[in-house]
Amino acid sequence: MKSVYYLVVGIIFLIIVASCNNEKEIYNPKNHLEKFSKSKIQIFDLNTLQSRKIVGDLGTIIYYNRNDFNVSENDTIKLKLRELYSFEELIINNLQTVTNKNELLESSGVIKVNFFVGDKEIYLKKGHSLTIEFPENKLKDNALYIRKKDTINVFSWVLEEQTDTVISVNKGTKYAPIKVEVKISKDSINKYNTYDIQLDTIQEKFRNIAFFSNLNWINIDKIVQEDYRISFQLNSNIKNLNNYSIYIVYDNLNSFLSEHRSPNDLNFENIKIKNKTYLVVLANNKEDFYSDKVLLNNLINNKEIELDLKRTTEDNFVQLLKK
Repeated sequence: MKSVYYLVVGIIFLIIVASCNNEKEIYNPKNHLEKFSKSKIQIFDLNTLQSRKIVGDLGTIIYYNRNDFNVSENDTIKLKLRELYSFEELIINNLQTVTNKNELLESSGVIKVNFFVGDKEIYLKKGHSLTIEFPENKLKDNALYIRKKDTINVFSWVLEEQTDTVISVNKGTKYAPIKVEVKISKDSINKYNTYDIQLDTIQEKFRNIAFFSNLNWINIDKIVQEDYRISFQLNSNIKNLNNYSIYIVYDNLNSFLSEHRSPNDLNFENIKIKNKTYLVVLANNKEDFYSDKVLLNNLINNKEIELDLKRTTEDNFVQLLKK
């Protein structure tokens, strides 16, 4: 009986070892472009202030109210803000423009908003929201999305429904008006008399304001309908490379897709094509970087692309992405 017992235990052990050996290795590539980012973290010390209007370097306005957070009386609060309103900053920071439903987006900018007590991040109370005003009519014809991190270095975006707005309401009379700005549900706007609501004010002043119950990364976008999709296989002319960073960029759109692949995983399916669409590749080994740029519009579906990778630098690659 003992021999049977040890045989069974040995078989189970071998199965466990084989399972571990066959487990797919987690691919954790490095974003080599992030060091070129000019977007810095802005820190605002709010201490124990009850409220404050905070203005970022690029014009983002945050209306802070201490009562919106679960904090103790003597907790000192600080805000960390990043503003990325250029396409270059989005691509350098690998903030690709695609939704969690695999829809292509065109971005008008991204911000990151976090509040802290000491080193501990704090969050809004349930049912509370943070009011943010965006610069330069960026919300016009756009929607708002919050971050979803799919893998270690890949983002997608989830639609953040905006159900509220701010209006200027007359709390006085028609002939002696007293204008007060109030937050209301968009569905209730028709309940107010026409003379109570200053429509010009709504259009000009409040269309850049939004409310967020979820903080962190926030993206200003609109959905772009692609022309068609293609699939292809990449073949590298250099065999000793460890990592491939793949960017799909679009002419005349603030849109891009990105994927980081290992050398044995260079098959791509259902890549979105819109306007002139380019495949831009950055590959590296321990010593050198290599790059190539390929126009995808003339490619026949399900064909192979023979890369012509040439030695480059990370700085030159950033310039290649801009062209």
